[in-house]
Amino acid sequence: MQTQPNSKARSQHPAYPTRFYVPDDKVSWENEWHDYSPVTFTANSVLINDRTKLVGGWCDPEQVSADELLSRTSYCSKIVLDERGHPRNPVGRTGMNGRGC
Repeated sequence: MQTQPNSKARSQHPAYPTRFYVPDDKVSWENEWHDYSPVTFTANSVLINDRTKLVGGWCDPEQVSADELLSRTSYCSKIVLDERGHPRNPVGRTGMNGRGC
C-alpha cells in the first residue's frame, strides 16, 4: 500500500500545460479542498483516435455514459466519478483533469 503521495503524477511533463499545484496534504480525495481548480488537458492525439470515429482508434469517445464507466474494472480501486461524470484519478489529485496524452 502506498504511504506517500505520488509526486511524479503531479510533476511537470513537456507535453502537458502547467498543472495546478497540489500540496501533499491535498492529494487524497478524502481531504476537502473547495479551491481545487485543476487544469483541463486532452491531447489532440487522444481526440483523433476516438474508437467510434476511427477504425483502429484506441480511445473512448469524449462522452461515455456513467453506466458504461461504472461497469468497467479498474486495477487500482473502485471507479468513482466526479461532479462532471468523469472518472477521478484513483490515487488522488494531480492538478490536472481531462484525458491527458
